[in-house]
Amino acid sequence: MNTAGPDVVRQAGLAHAEARPPHPAPTRVGPAAAPALHYSLGDGTDPGAWAGLRQVIHHLK
Repeated sequence: MNTAGPDVVRQAGLAHAEARPPHPAPTRVGPAAAPALHYSLGDGTDPGAWAGLRQVIHHLK
């Protein structure tokens, strides 16, 4: 999961989902009324990317 869909963004709140925890800032994608957020975490070959994914998931919950 590198992209959080509009339902996840809406549940977390756009401002919170875009806030910068210790991972790269997300990029908005999709319509402004229901944006999704793409978090660039790499291609999955770097073990550190998995830690970044866990941080994103924790941040959005």
